[in-house]
Amino acid sequence: ALGRTPKSDLRVRQNAIWALTRIVGDNPKSEPARELIRKFLNDQKDEIRLAACRSIATYPDNAATGLLVSRLGDPSAAVRREAATALGRIGSSDVVEELLAALARTPEMDRSEEHAMIYALIEIADREQLQAKLMEPNPRIQRACLIALSQLDDDLPNASTLAGLLTTADAHLSRAAGKILLKRVDEVRGSDREQQLINDCAQQVADLLQDWVSLPAEGSDRSVIVSELIGAFASATAVADRITEWLSASHSPKTRAIVLEAIGEAASVRFDPRWHRPIERLLRNENPEALRQTIRAVAVLETDVFTDRLAELAADTGLPGAVRVSALDALSKGGSDLSTETFDVLLDMIDHGGPTDAEEAARMVSSSRLTVDQLAALADSLTEAGPS
Repeated sequence: ALGRTPKSDLRVRQNAIWALTRIVGDNPKSEPARELIRKFLNDQKDEIRLAACRSIATYPDNAATGLLVSRLGDPSAAVRREAATALGRIGSSDVVEELLAALARTPEMDRSEEHAMIYALIEIADREQLQAKLMEPNPRIQRACLIALSQLDDDLPNASTLAGLLTTADAHLSRAAGKILLKRVDEVRGSDREQQLINDCAQQVADLLQDWVSLPAEGSDRSVIVSELIGAFASATAVADRITEWLSASHSPKTRAIVLEAIGEAASVRFDPRWHRPIERLLRNENPEALRQTIRAVAVLETDVFTDRLAELAADTGLPGAVRVSALDALSKGGSDLSTETFDVLLDMIDHGGPTDAEEAARMVSSSRLTVDQLAALADSLTEAGPS
């Protein structure tokens, strides 16, 4: 009866595949059922080929390997994705090259299909082949091998390999290497290996940051990595040298803005004394937005050398409220308590500031731990507020 399944009826054929799948699940040695499922891999309908791939992904069939490899070139992205999943479940090292070739020949591959291909490589777990292919000139192959290796082994790829990939011309590969390197630094943070890892990769990180700072922004993903790399590697001489250069008056305001924003987005940055003079100069900028950007950067620097200047800015009633709040925030280093002076400035901004200033002040108050007196003053202020 199974052999006489009507080919014209899509639903009947799909149901037949799942009936065969249940037979295989009950009896893994049922070769007749497996053979029929394999035949469906060459069906004219995408839906049938997809169902057959899913069946084999559920109960792996080594004999279907060759047919699944041919489906990596299927016109349907869904079929290609499911074929890769099935090959990963089978786990044969013989298909590593075919999976990588499929990644290389489909430049517009969607993320779910790419994920399935890379996850198949992780399931197969052939470290030797992945390390060899990491040296391929194709950046898509390199990126897939890089991601797979990083998931398989905490020490692969090694630091020198990661550093070399940081400065590749392919932005996607470079970002992937940057993310893995940051993860590696985080894993060894506080240990003897941390500074050694930073020193091993410092020059390549500095070169990468130089390239990224000089290019137009390419979205939030790059900005996050730049900030995290600066935060992780600022203690390295090569990176600190570049930051010193970027902050100098000889560089364009645009370059300084990119660097200051990246520093401001980092969790914490080790301070280099050579940055003192250029940052002190930038803290006297008459442009309120540029001034706020510098203050946000100062807030994450591990130093108190700017305390006096920040206090001057916080007390300057001629400055926009948002600048004064930023200075107060930097002085508190993100602390949860507000001094009486800071609270009074914030409350005045909430009551009398423009919409932007009031919103910024309200944000800072809402994220702080208030005293009983401060809560009472805030309640009085809200009671007196108008309907707007």
